[in-house]
Amino acid sequence: MVAKINKKNFIKSDFEKLSKNENVPIKKITFENQNDNKILKKELVSQIYAFPEKKIIVVSNIDSSENLL
Repeated sequence: MVAKINKKNFIKSDFEKLSKNENVPIKKITFENQNDNKILKKELVSQIYAFPEKKIIVVSNIDSSENLL
């Protein structure tokens, strides 16, 4: 999976398959701005804002207890 993301070959069907295989629901999250921590912790929001829009990335908190794609 990570290799596909790095090669920019990770597509919507891959995302859906990962969700199904890992039994993890897909949730669409919208932020108002970089300080919006209503849903996610500020450190995760900051990591997300460090990347360009419409790019698939993996972010996690410091102890890796929370990981997001």
